Amino acid sequence: MTKKVCKFFELIGKHTGFDRGDTKFRAFLGAHLERKHTTYPRFMNYFQEVWDDYIKNDVGINLSRFFIENGKAFMKKWYTDVFPFPKRRIDFEFKQGGSQVDVLITIKYQLTEVELECLNEIIQKYQIKDKTINAAALIALLEPCVLLGMALSKLIGQEIRVSIEDRSIEKNLITLELSVRPR
Repeated sequence: MTKKVCKFFELIGKHTGFDRGDTKFRAFLGAHLERKHTTYPRFMNYFQEVWDDYIKNDVGINLSRFFIENGKAFMKKWYTDVFPFPKRRIDFEFKQGGSQVDVLITIKYQLTEVELECLNEIIQKYQIKDKTINAAALIALLEPCVLLGMALSKLIGQEIRVSIEDRSIEKNLITLELSVRPR
């Protein structure tokens, strides 16, 4: 699994230099995902079913409640089925945000030594200046969540915004705290 994660890291490093918010890369990666004949469409169908059940039983759209009730399962599926992160090293927590519709998502991922070395090699190979291994790792973990927000925006008909609240890496454990809210 580490090899697949390293390939994903290389894709991001090569196309973005681990810069945040590269719209060309997101378009490229979104098109790449849609070409996956089974994984991406299967995930989107799965999400659509979960969303349809939720809106059938709920009055109005409450994004935070939806994520708190359903987020762990579909976020894990997104990161481990659509993207190459191993299930045993990634975890998610959800809390109510500052308003009724905001949700705080904490993503934790345990990097291996091989993945850290891989990030260092990618930075050297593509001569990426001003990026540390930690910054590259954080961006690599953030991009799938941003893409998920974009994909879900299309399905629910309301734009979802993902923002970084806090981030850290201690002893190879990435902790990324995000706020997710409708616009």
